[in-house]
Amino acid sequence: MKPKTAKQLNVLKRFTFGLLLAVCISGFCAQAIAADEPAQAADAAKAGETAKKEKGKLSLTKVAPDVTPVSDYSGDIWNRSTLTGDWWGSRTNLYEHGVMVDAALTQIFQGVASGGSDSGDTMYNGLLDYGLSLDTGKLDLWSGGLFVFNAQTGFASGDPLEAGNISPPNFTSIYPTGDFDDTQLMEYYWNQALSKDALIWVGRINAVNFLDTNRFANDPRNQFMNLSMSNNPLMGGVVSFSTLAVLAHFQITDNFAINPAFYDSSMQPGNYRNDLFDDPGYAVQADLTWKLDDDLHGALHLQGLYADKDVTKLDNPRLLPQLETGVSPETRSGNWVIGLNVEQYLWKPPPPAVYGERPRHAALARQRLDRKESTVRTKSFDFQEPGIGLFGRFGYSPENRNAWNIYASGGIGGRGIIPGRIYDRLGLGVYWLKESSDLNNQPADLLDDELGFEAFYNLALTPWAQLSFDVQWIDSGVTETDDTVVLGTRLFTAF
Repeated sequence: MKPKTAKQLNVLKRFTFGLLLAVCISGFCAQAIAADEPAQAADAAKAGETAKKEKGKLSLTKVAPDVTPVSDYSGDIWNRSTLTGDWWGSRTNLYEHGVMVDAALTQIFQGVASGGSDSGDTMYNGLLDYGLSLDTGKLDLWSGGLFVFNAQTGFASGDPLEAGNISPPNFTSIYPTGDFDDTQLMEYYWNQALSKDALIWVGRINAVNFLDTNRFANDPRNQFMNLSMSNNPLMGGVVSFSTLAVLAHFQITDNFAINPAFYDSSMQPGNYRNDLFDDPGYAVQADLTWKLDDDLHGALHLQGLYADKDVTKLDNPRLLPQLETGVSPETRSGNWVIGLNVEQYLWKPPPPAVYGERPRHAALARQRLDRKESTVRTKSFDFQEPGIGLFGRFGYSPENRNAWNIYASGGIGGRGIIPGRIYDRLGLGVYWLKESSDLNNQPADLLDDELGFEAFYNLALTPWAQLSFDVQWIDSGVTETDDTVVLGTRLFTAF
């Protein structure tokens, strides 16, 4: 018998992985679909009154409405969650029958006020997000399933902003890829509830939608604009915005959960490789939550990621000249990142303070607040409740594989702190990227630490139209770049 070639072994490896994955998915499906009605009813009862069943099947969008961008399209044009509204009742009818169609447009105009690579440079860019979700419970197929398809179209006028720093001052400008005028199907995955305490996702996912989330500094469409204020940038070395993955969520106790993942660490947006999972990645996130008071939520997220792929060996003393001349630098196998992400509410406004009302009973005030918010049920507003809080992130990766190997950020964020302005957001924060000490051995001093400050105010013209004003000061990680001041405006519109 002839020995197998490397190519044959790779094919066999991928086939074996696919077979094992198919067996696992089949088992999960069997557990979800074949569960008898008494067991489903017991799970629904444990989940609470919101765990309602549609047509005899458990519905994810009933149990957790924030799994889709919008869960309520009702209301007049000044108070509803979307510009186009309910489409004469047909959009709500589609939602109740398991079909959700949503779209949003983010437009940003930024300029370098001083410093940078080109003081006075300006740039306009936009990002259109649009997607389709299908709830298998409401469609009367099986309990607890959700199919999600999300696409993005990016466009811009002019060249990239010449800010001259390492961390992009406009996170949305690199979506869906670094190329302008690009359209990509970023996500297509199946989400399945196995029980009230266990879920699984299978397919192509955007990692930032699942990993390193934070209530005060997470979404570049309506919070901070700079990438390093929204996510840990070190994670970009081991996982991309759009990759094939299998994720799971296990709620161990009411306040503790574990989230493991397996993914393709080399796949990028717009890339469809024929050597899938040749560079596997592994990740786990542990979530710990608490309350200092009845309403003052706090959370701690611990992450670890490992990618089995070749990376640049930074302690090569001739690395930078090799890069400049196009000669391939030495490499090492494998890269990893550990991260910490924390958030804590310090204050939440009582309902009378929110609306400037003085009802005689607190219960009546809470009812008014609930009715007001019920017409703007969106994932974004559900995630960040009104109030003020602190946030912080920290990341570490090995020096001999990463140009910047330590990251930290922190600040204060809030929503609805001005009476009558419950949908406005604001934030003030700072980030730091530390240059790897291995780069100190290089013959050319081109790189350094980077320090940046950012402040923004997001003015909600209506719940579906939000106008932001943003200022950033950056001490660049590129030694030849002067301190940079970037000013920007952003308009977010949900359709």
